[in-house]
Amino acid sequence: MPKQTPDGPSIYPNCGDRSAYYRHLRNGTPTCRPCKDALAKSMNKWRHAKGINKGRIVPDTIIQKHGIKVNA
Repeated sequence: MPKQTPDGPSIYPNCGDRSAYYRHLRNGTPTCRPCKDALAKSMNKWRHAKGINKGRIVPDTIIQKHGIKVNA
């Protein structure tokens, strides 16, 4: 189970945006829940566009091309 971290305050005007998440990291402030959710949504969208499942790193196109058997 992943470690649950406390949510920090929304201190930036664009909190809830992926760029604000990285601003939290750059400035050393605790990340707020809207920024964490925005990053998760962005990463899920990116994984879907690239054909990457969270459980494995090899894209579906490579699996199909080489005939790799994957346990689902």
